[in-house]
Amino acid sequence: MLAWTCHEHRNTWYELCTAGGLAYIRRFKGDELKPEVAHTHAWREAEARAVWLALLSGRAQ
Repeated sequence: MLAWTCHEHRNTWYELCTAGGLAYIRRFKGDELKPEVAHTHAWREAEARAVWLALLSGRAQ
């Protein structure tokens, strides 16, 4: 995991994950103990970081 958003007091939080030169974003939604989990497809790490920054700045959902 390269980065993550805070999950305290939030219904949705994210993680930026990497493996083998590729990266993806994982979304957790709902109860912290048993959240619904979804993830994007894998991009090259540079592309995933750009989407991650867009997500953090509110330009992506």
